[in-house]
Amino acid sequence: MDIIPVYKLMSGENYHVDGLRKNTVWFSNVEQLNDPYEGRIYFEQEEVSIANMKSALTQIFYLNNNDLKKSRREVEDRFKKMGKTIFTKHIHKNVSRHFHEFLKTHHKERHVLSLSKANLSLKENLFPEPLSLMMMWAHYANGFRGFCIEYDYSKLIKSINKINDIRLDAREVEYVKSNLPIIKSSTVIDDIIYKNNKTSKEIIKALCY
Repeated sequence: MDIIPVYKLMSGENYHVDGLRKNTVWFSNVEQLNDPYEGRIYFEQEEVSIANMKSALTQIFYLNNNDLKKSRREVEDRFKKMGKTIFTKHIHKNVSRHFHEFLKTHHKERHVLSLSKANLSLKENLFPEPLSLMMMWAHYANGFRGFCIEYDYSKLIKSINKINDIRLDAREVEYVKSNLPIIKSSTVIDDIIYKNNKTSKEIIKALCY
């Protein structure tokens, strides 16, 4: 089986050397990532049907009282008292708050291991990029004073999953010239109603832009 090489350039701090001794790798939380655009997401309000707004609010009430009929009555009572315009503003405001609280929680729970993928196989070139890119060494390896570890990607992932009893989600980073990822209010509302985890998937996807 061919080795799938990936690389980790390090500045050579004591904890990097300690990781080599203990055969471990470091996963950063989102706040520790060195690019301010990593994990950045824009939230956008858009038109959502009254029916979906009511369904989402019903699900939220249902979590509190575990009574679906009572939850529906509470939503209808609130809609009648507020009227369509105020009810809509109320839902938009709370969906935005719900999303940003969820995003903070998501960022606390998610950790990232950034690796550089070889642009060629080792059969084609024993010194492929990023090893041959001096800018990478200058930036990530403490001005050429650090070092670089080469991993077999397949073995690394299997090892991490087995030792920690987890499942990693791995994606390639996409560099885009257009706007950063946008999550719309309809996505969050659908997630509340159908519990399809679409919001989480979009957040994870955004970490790779």
